[in-house]
Amino acid sequence: MINRFGAILREGRNDPRIKLSAGIASTTVAVSVVAWQVSPYLRLAPEALARAGLLRDDAFFYSALVENHAHYGFFTLDGEMPTNGFQPLWMLVLMAVHAITGVAALRLLPLATYFTYLALTGLASWFAYGSDLLRGLPRVALVAVLVLANARFQGSVVTGLETPLTLLVILVWAVAIDRSDAGPIETGTRRVARLGGLGALAGACFLARTDLLWVPLVTIGWWVWRHRRDWRGTVAVAAGAACLVLPYLVWNFVTQGALMPVSGRVKVHLMNQWFSTPQAYWNSVEWRGLFTMFEKWLPALSPSAVVPTVIALLAGTFVACLLPWTGRALPLSLRLSGVIVGLHAATMYAAYRELRPYTEYYFAPEMLVCVLILAHFIARVRWPVAAAAIVVVICAASSSQAHATTVRTNPYWETRVDTIHQLDALAATDDRVGAFWPGAVAALTGRPVTPLDGVIGSMAYLRDTIVPGREMEYASAHGIRWIFVHAEPRDLTASRPPATPMWDSLGLRRLWDWRDRLRVAYSKGGWTIVELLPARDRS
Repeated sequence: MINRFGAILREGRNDPRIKLSAGIASTTVAVSVVAWQVSPYLRLAPEALARAGLLRDDAFFYSALVENHAHYGFFTLDGEMPTNGFQPLWMLVLMAVHAITGVAALRLLPLATYFTYLALTGLASWFAYGSDLLRGLPRVALVAVLVLANARFQGSVVTGLETPLTLLVILVWAVAIDRSDAGPIETGTRRVARLGGLGALAGACFLARTDLLWVPLVTIGWWVWRHRRDWRGTVAVAAGAACLVLPYLVWNFVTQGALMPVSGRVKVHLMNQWFSTPQAYWNSVEWRGLFTMFEKWLPALSPSAVVPTVIALLAGTFVACLLPWTGRALPLSLRLSGVIVGLHAATMYAAYRELRPYTEYYFAPEMLVCVLILAHFIARVRWPVAAAAIVVVICAASSSQAHATTVRTNPYWETRVDTIHQLDALAATDDRVGAFWPGAVAALTGRPVTPLDGVIGSMAYLRDTIVPGREMEYASAHGIRWIFVHAEPRDLTASRPPATPMWDSLGLRRLWDWRDRLRVAYSKGGWTIVELLPARDRS
């Protein structure tokens, strides 16, 4: 039977119909499994997903900003403070679908995430398969098990965030790169349009996640290096990328006075305050995001072994993509992608640094690209049976999981949602509300909410309020009566300042400084609503 199966594979390797059928079948299986795994995002209401902890904090910002943009005409969480603290491509997609369908933005968020992830699974499986039956099937199996159908990976990226769209756009760019490298030589307007489209796809990767600026830069750099005398082609690629990148940067500068989104600038400022030395940073959890992501498919390793293993894997990928004798085994798109993810990871640690475990989804491109490259090298083993055996061993030894998304009550989120709903019982319709980590409050109540932590605020708020530490003065001056915060009441009223080991506990310290003007109105599970009393009323 084994010999017969091998004969079929060898025969099918040269039969276009069999190759096409095998590619379609393997892709269909992967998409079908994933559709079943993440079906709760299709079936359940957003609040049920929130109570199960299946929507991330940042996801709520998007739905609230979409609704508020339709109401106020600009991006804002409170109706007054303009913001650019979001990834633009995901925001534009949600706004467009919201305008076309009329579906509430909060309900639209998990639906859009669900279908985007299915599209990602389909394209990633087809991309891994390529056009070689004997090598394609092991590649699809490895990528599906370690990444696409890995429930641990899904738990990081299928959370209402922009990550599935980011990976999808990167793969579309990768397909375009390979076609550009292998396609027929064109001339005239058609060639300019094709190269401009390639540059635009690179620019779209940047709009999907603004820390992926390396995609357009590497794309332009590759074209210049590969076609040194083709200045028309260089101009076309660069102009295509610039058509998407520059308008966004100009919009940032005109509206906020800086190129980087305010969310990143706030975090960088607070990180520099909390972890001003390399030792303080190393002693924190702020650097673990990359390693937390890779732990989702690597074999179970001791904590001391994870860091060098991941660094070696990324460095090896980066070097392999640059060396001629290893690079020839990979398609051009993966060689460029390997360089891009290496530069991206290095930049995030050198310039951004707010990379605690929950930011693991920042590094989803690194994980996908590394697994795709690993799959390509394994599939090139001379004997198909040996390649298949290696794939089976890796999948069996990995820490990936293939179960359906688990929907059960998450105590952290259950008490958070319950506390948020208490705002409607406490606050009048026209009462002003502020919050530290305000996204879920704004999305689930539909109220304007002042982002006291500044992450979805403005550059003016960062400069005039966050930097001098005047958040409570701002709240008092702007008539904010109710404040939502993650804090225990006893910490707010203690005689000594509460411990604030992380920058996101800033709200607790700010409220403690004003404890004589606060009244705890409701608290559950560490989530608290306080009333900010007028200066004359300290009862």
